[in-house]
Amino acid sequence: EKQALQNMLTDVKRIKADLEAQKKDLKKYVQELDANLAVIEQKVKELEAMITTKEEEVEATQAQLNIALEVEETQYESMKIRIQMMYEQGEVHYIDAILGGESFGDILNRLDFVEQVTSYDQEKLNEYMENRQEIELLKQQLDLEKEVLDATKVSVDAEKLALEELIEDKNQKITAYETDINNKAQAIKEYEEAQAEQEQLIADLEQAVAAEKKRIAAQNGT
Repeated sequence: EKQALQNMLTDVKRIKADLEAQKKDLKKYVQELDANLAVIEQKVKELEAMITTKEEEVEATQAQLNIALEVEETQYESMKIRIQMMYEQGEVHYIDAILGGESFGDILNRLDFVEQVTSYDQEKLNEYMENRQEIELLKQQLDLEKEVLDATKVSVDAEKLALEELIEDKNQKITAYETDINNKAQAIKEYEEAQAEQEQLIADLEQAVAAEKKRIAAQNGT
């Protein structure tokens, strides 16, 4: 029985040592996962900051686009009114230019001025349209960049969640190992106590046997 206890004690100690080694390896792995999680969390913060900045840029560009559209529309309406007025009063302008001119050169200058006014309106309208188109292109680019950032953040968030779940799973396994190790430690203690009782019992028996031998020897001697 003592030998059987000794064998079981050896087995339990070996199992406990294996569990402690696995727990140590698992803890080291969790530390690596924690380090990776810290990197991912930092990446998430950076992406959130970039997204916030990009959203602000999009809003500012949208405001610029709204202003550009208003200016363009105002210029367009102004040009339509001016052209309509010049068309309706065209003959008057030409008659006034002819009658009001002091010389032929003066008349040409007056007619050229009328054409320049119309040309100026068209030039400003084209300028505003080009400006609006540039802002629209910029906004499209910013929207695209924000979409990329949003998609990247979704991917990183998923990676972070997966890593957190993995860490939680490993921590649960560590807890299970600790429980198992504690159980094995308690079993070792019980086996050692049982072994000590067996050794004490053997010692008592040996002592009794020795005493009995001594008593028999004494009787035989008498």
